[in-house]
Amino acid sequence: MSPNLKTRFAALNFKGAAVVWLQTVERRGRIFDWEEFCEKVFERFDRDQYQIQLRQLDSLRQTSSVSEYLERFEHLSHGILQYNTHYDDTYFVTRFLGGLSEEIRSAIALHGPKDVAEASSLALLQEEEVAKSKKKFVLKEPFRNKTNTSERFKTVPEEKQEATKHKTDRPDHPDKLKELMQYRRKNGLCFKCGENWGHNHTCPAQIPLHVIEEVWDALQPEEARSEPSEDETEDYDVLMAVSSNAQSDLSKRKTMRLHGTV
Repeated sequence: MSPNLKTRFAALNFKGAAVVWLQTVERRGRIFDWEEFCEKVFERFDRDQYQIQLRQLDSLRQTSSVSEYLERFEHLSHGILQYNTHYDDTYFVTRFLGGLSEEIRSAIALHGPKDVAEASSLALLQEEEVAKSKKKFVLKEPFRNKTNTSERFKTVPEEKQEATKHKTDRPDHPDKLKELMQYRRKNGLCFKCGENWGHNHTCPAQIPLHVIEEVWDALQPEEARSEPSEDETEDYDVLMAVSSNAQSDLSKRKTMRLHGTV
């Protein structure tokens, strides 16, 4: 096309801030010379771009996939070559390897790739191998545990399920103790003595017997029999004796030992 029309056709592709800038420049007169037009555009929109792209390439690091890193690397490297064509493949391969993650860079650096295309192909292959290794490591233990669990429970006879249903539906004694603690927290009671708690609260020297009984009931296992055994009766008597002695002679006894069957 005619040199006088080049500036007009180029101006048709200006957008955003470039349109406003061109209108401001052409208020002094329309630019018909193509070389002059290019000079003004570069002076306004291409200032320090060469140095900026060099710094960006130098600080570029792989933070996600190799494909995304390669796309950003090629964009910057091609932009730099527009300003300086003297950079060779050795420079770009060195920069490309330097930005890769350690687990990928250490494996492909031994191959000594000659250009970015070869280095990127090796990096993509190594990325797949690393992903497979991580997947096997993560799935190995959960898969084994799942298999063992299914084998352990699949042989339970149906006639025993009804007999053990009442045991599996009820929480065990640690849950009872947890419920007791939650109840006291909800009602603003002290965990130790069961009285109202406050910032200046101090537990009394003598703990009421019903507080000890609450803790004792929470510690009882689910499979405990309705009728206590001889050992359990003896343990309960020991508990009552200890609690009674603690209340009657607290000045002599500084600690209280609870003995029971768990």
